[in-house]
Amino acid sequence: MNTDGDAHSKRERGRRSEERFLALFRDSAKAPDWLDRIERAKTKGARGEDIDFFVFSKDGKKTPVNIKSSHAGKLGFVRKHGPDTVCIIVMEDDQDDDAMRTESVFSLERWRARKAP
Repeated sequence: MNTDGDAHSKRERGRRSEERFLALFRDSAKAPDWLDRIERAKTKGARGEDIDFFVFSKDGKKTPVNIKSSHAGKLGFVRKHGPDTVCIIVMEDDQDDDAMRTESVFSLERWRARKAP
């Protein structure tokens, strides 16, 4: 049973995960060389999938990103929208910022390599 409190708690956890993702790259010295900027998305994807951010690279590529606060959330998203509609990054509470930054960059680079022309 999903109560209003549960839904609010999930939304709040999702917002915290999104803010953490942004915070990981605020210090440009810790960002990858290819990163230009990160912008909050204002639209959904072509298939109706949620996009939280667009990550722009210096070479002009734009990567759609969905932030999840759990692996279960990622699995549900993939089941609904497929694995290659956006780059999905799970913000794990038990990982420190350096580990999450490394994992996020790895996910972004892997997604970008698969989508390269």
